[in-house]
Amino acid sequence: MRGEVDIGNFKSLRFLHISKTKITKIKGEIGRLLNLKYLLASDSSLKEVPAGISKLSSLEFLALA
Repeated sequence: MRGEVDIGNFKSLRFLHISKTKITKIKGEIGRLLNLKYLLASDSSLKEVPAGISKLSSLEFLALA
């Protein structure tokens, strides 16, 4: 996968691992993933913290660097 990714429709998603990918942006709809507990994006091509990440009240673990 490359470029911008829209994952807002995966509302039941609990674990998102995009480390070592060429994904450059996650759309702000990530805030709709209310069940997301783990977001692993280290060594990815992300250029900014995803908008809407502050809405992830279930998030337990975040790895961006």
